[in-house]
Amino acid sequence: MPNLHFLKKFTLVDTVTSAYNLGTTSDKFFTDEFDVYFMTTDFSGSTTNPEAIQMRLIDSSGSVLTGSNYDRATNRMFSHSSFGQQNNENATSWTGIWGEYDQAPENAVASGYIFNPASSSDFTTVVSQSASTEVGNFTARKSIAVYKVAETIIGVQFLVTNTDYFNNGIVKLYGVK
Repeated sequence: MPNLHFLKKFTLVDTVTSAYNLGTTSDKFFTDEFDVYFMTTDFSGSTTNPEAIQMRLIDSSGSVLTGSNYDRATNRMFSHSSFGQQNNENATSWTGIWGEYDQAPENAVASGYIFNPASSSDFTTVVSQSASTEVGNFTARKSIAVYKVAETIIGVQFLVTNTDYFNNGIVKLYGVK
């Protein structure tokens, strides 16, 4: 069983932002102290339509990485219909690996491991799982994702794009030893 070391907690309260960055050059979200991180998220938004939470990485210069280097595979498990898969290659973000929400005040909760973010010689990968209610129906997701460029990552950006914004959120980060 891995040992989790609590590192940081970030809280969004009544915000009106569609993108939220965690990590700067002076306050890094990821450091070389750990090779593996564990993160939990809990987001709610302002929409009445389904909104997949997206994630991008932030490089060592503090820039959000928006190039087409994000791949992911997600198994969606619905309570009301057949299971389904969603896969993206060469995308500009990881979509839905931290869940999806709709019809405020519903929210999306998730947890996942992030591997090698601070390594300049390894790809950053994520294994996550989420639970949410979409259009009144329970949905669970299991995802695996890779950023296909080996570079030092110091942070993450969470974003939504369907003319929505985050109302509230909690992100907790742990180092894994």
